[in-house]
Amino acid sequence: SVLLQALKTVARATGAISILALALNGCCPTPPPAKYYNGPTEPMESVVAQINRNNSEIPGFFARLDYSATVVDKQHNKTEDFSGDGRLLYSRPRSLLLRGNKDVVGPIFELGSNDTEFWFKVLVGDSTEWWGHYANVAKPCCKPIPIRPDLVLEVLGVGLFDTDFLEEPVPVMRFNHEADAYMFVWNIRLPTHWIARKEIWYDRQTKAPELVRLFNDDGRMILQGKLRDAVPTSQQGPSMARHYELLFPEDGSRMTLDFTDVTLRQHQPASSFNRPLESGVKDEIQIDKDCGD
Repeated sequence: SVLLQALKTVARATGAISILALALNGCCPTPPPAKYYNGPTEPMESVVAQINRNNSEIPGFFARLDYSATVVDKQHNKTEDFSGDGRLLYSRPRSLLLRGNKDVVGPIFELGSNDTEFWFKVLVGDSTEWWGHYANVAKPCCKPIPIRPDLVLEVLGVGLFDTDFLEEPVPVMRFNHEADAYMFVWNIRLPTHWIARKEIWYDRQTKAPELVRLFNDDGRMILQGKLRDAVPTSQQGPSMARHYELLFPEDGSRMTLDFTDVTLRQHQPASSFNRPLESGVKDEIQIDKDCGD
């Protein structure tokens, strides 16, 4: 029939195209991704020394930024989206103050940390502040908090390695050929087994952090941070990422930060990171209230 003849013609044409494709491509396997690297690499001591050399020049900084955020509030069963501009102040090891604003509206949120306390505050709508003490961070007695400041500190990528590689958390390095990156995993020992606590990928050439993953005791990821656009803070200054994408998988909260200007600061008064005693919100939640003294 005419239909049968047409089908045979299509089949012959398809077969010819397939044979032509094989002839052009040969019998070799698909080439690896363009970033695949199989050249020389460096030992762990050298990689760590370069990372520490860069980060030791960033004891503190001030940054202007643009942000977008999705805050999933499980206590009040709601999700809110924010965007605007902001300011970030940082001082090693864990002093942080991040404030987000919105044109016309004004202050939207505040995220802070100092040596003893941390907090996250939403200042619009059914305004809420979550806060707690580092002595109780991540304990089972703590209530959930949409965005944990202690985890955000890890994503900034400006911390220093402990060069005693046998001290917990113990770092282990391996090289990822497909990502062209050094991968570090920090491990701690529980009573019955070892667990991974943190994983960071560093670009082979620049030693800039590209990916940060943090895990709980069950091996579940509690934060993923993607870092991009690492550039020097000045003509001969240390490098820092300019783009940060944060995901908190446990509740789905997200935050993206784009630094528009960064200024290094050697010394910053501790009072800059005090948690305001007057929260200025409708609902104040101490997440470690059930943890005791």
